[in-house]
Amino acid sequence: MALGKQTLAETESAIIEEVMKLCGQNKSLAAQKLGLTRFALDRRLKKIADELK
Repeated sequence: MALGKQTLAETESAIIEEVMKLCGQNKSLAAQKLGLTRFALDRRLKKIADELK
């Protein structure tokens, strides 16, 4: 997708997915890198999963 053509939700999802990959799917480490709590990251991951259904 071209830069500037994504919605905020799509951009957030792409960032979270990339950080999760870089952290070896370690949610605690990814949350720390994103400046989120583990709980907040879990909520966002659930939202992403629900949007894919």
